[in-house]
Amino acid sequence: QAIQDLPEETVKALTSDPAALAEILQYHVVPKAAFAKDLSNGDMLPTLGSSNKLHISVKQDWFFRTMVNVQCARVVDADKGGCNGVVHVINKVMVPPTQTLADLVEGNETFSILAKALRQADLMTVLQGEGPITIFAPTNEAFKRIPDDTLDNLLGNTEALVKTLKHHVLEDFACCDSCFSRHGKFRQLLRRSRYNMNGASVASCDTIATNGVVQVIDRVLRPPGLHFDN
Repeated sequence: QAIQDLPEETVKALTSDPAALAEILQYHVVPKAAFAKDLSNGDMLPTLGSSNKLHISVKQDWFFRTMVNVQCARVVDADKGGCNGVVHVINKVMVPPTQTLADLVEGNETFSILAKALRQADLMTVLQGEGPITIFAPTNEAFKRIPDDTLDNLLGNTEALVKTLKHHVLEDFACCDSCFSRHGKFRQLLRRSRYNMNGASVASCDTIATNGVVQVIDRVLRPPGLHFDN
C-alpha cells in the first residue's frame, strides 16, 4: 500500500533509475536485527544506503497505546521474524533527506515571512543545528491572519518575536501521529506540554529534514504571556 500511494511519476522515475532505487531501498535496511522491544524514543539507527540515520519515535496515543515511528513512518506490523533478521512493516516509503530545516524554510516561498522573522531574530542558526528538532511552521497565510499593525509590532519587537518563534520549535522529533488527530487538529498528546496550539491545524505533515521535521500549521502560535488575534 505504501508503494501504491507514491505518485505515479515518482514510481516511474525510480524504476528507470536503478541507482536511485537502490539508494532508497538500502535506506530501509539497518545492518543489525532491531526488534521492537529494543527500540527506544530518540534512537538513531544507521542504514546501509545513507549517511543519514533513521530516527525512532516511540510515543503513546490518546488511549495510551504505544506508537512506533521511523522517520515518521508508522510501524504497522512489528517483528516479522526471519532466520537472518527481522522485518517491520511501515506505512510510508522513506526517502533520504538532503536538506536541513533551515534549507526547507528558506527554500519555500510559502514560508517567506517565517524565514524573514527567523533571520530578524537571529534564530535561523537553530534550524541548522544537529537536532533532532521539530518546527511547527506557520505559512504566510497564517501570519496574514494577524492584523497588520499587530504583526508589524511583533516583527519590530525583538524580545516578543524571539519568544514567539521559540514557541514554534520543539527539541524533539514530533511526527503528525503524535501531534494531530485524523482531522488535523492538535490533540496535545503530551498532557503537560507547554504548547498551546490556539486552534491551529496541520496543513502538511512530516516533511523530513536531515536534522528534524517540519509540521506546517495554519496559525501563528501564541506563547504564554503574549496576546494577539489570529
